[in-house]
Amino acid sequence: MNITRRNTLRIFFSPVVNKIPSSVEMHLWIREQFKLDNEDVQSIEYDFIKKILYIKLSTAEICNRLLEEKNGEVPFIDTNNQLYKLTLELADPVYTSVKVHTVPSEMPNTDLAQELSKYGTIVSIREEQFNQTHFYTCRSGKKLVKIKLIKPIPSYITVKGHRLFVTYFQQPPHLLRVR
Repeated sequence: MNITRRNTLRIFFSPVVNKIPSSVEMHLWIREQFKLDNEDVQSIEYDFIKKILYIKLSTAEICNRLLEEKNGEVPFIDTNNQLYKLTLELADPVYTSVKVHTVPSEMPNTDLAQELSKYGTIVSIREEQFNQTHFYTCRSGKKLVKIKLIKPIPSYITVKGHRLFVTYFQQPPHLLRVR
C-alpha cells in the first residue's frame, strides 16, 4: 500500500544546486522564504540522495496559499551568492508536474492538452512567468502541466509543428535525451 503525503510541499534542489545546505541553513531559508510560524510546520525532511526537500504543513490552506504566492518557483541563494530558481510543488504522488519548455506564447493550452492527453488525464495547465527578480515580469515560454500519468512522456513532443522539450520528476532516463 502506498503512503500519500498530505499538506506537503516538495522542493527540488537537484540538478541545479551543487552544495547541499546544512540543516540550520535550510531552516533559516524556509523561515525567510515562506514566513511560517512554528505551529504551521509539522515536519521538514530532506532526501540527500535525490536532493529534495519536503515541508509538511499543518493545513491544506497554508500549502495552497504558498503554492499560489510562489507560482511554482522559490529562489535560493547559495554560499557563493549564486541565485537558483527551485521548483516548488505539492508532494502528491497521484499527479505529476510536467514542465514543458519552449512553448510559443501563441500556443493555446488546448493544443498542448490535446497532445499530452495521450499520456494521461490533464488536471491543469498554467503558464510560468518571470518574477520580480527579473527585469521583465512576462511569460517565460514554459508551461507547468499537472497530469495523472498513464504512460511516460518522451523528452520531446511536437505540437502544431513546434518541437517542445518536456521534463518531470522521475522521468525514465531513456526518455530524457537532449537532441
